[in-house]
Amino acid sequence: MPRMPLLPHYQSKADQLSMNIEEVLKMRGKTHGDFTDNAEIAQTLKYVLREGRHWKYRNPVEREAMEMICHKLARWVSAELTHADNPIDIAGYATLVVERTGDK
Repeated sequence: MPRMPLLPHYQSKADQLSMNIEEVLKMRGKTHGDFTDNAEIAQTLKYVLREGRHWKYRNPVEREAMEMICHKLARWVSAELTHADNPIDIAGYATLVVERTGDK
């Protein structure tokens, strides 16, 4: 099985090179949850957003941030472990919206 070159930032390069895809998926399952569960939850949340009466008036930055927040929420509720990246990333996406769009 080929080695996976792109792996979590919290591992050394030597660890990354020695890990195969099955190991990566097992590790990610603990920190990010099952991919199918994530997909179902995230897509449901995104559907709810798109059904919002004012979704069509949101700019691309707002829409992408909201969709990424849904993605992070799905991971947060699917994972076995509490992964600090999820709430930090959610705060980051919200901050980017404020920085890029201001109070309009």
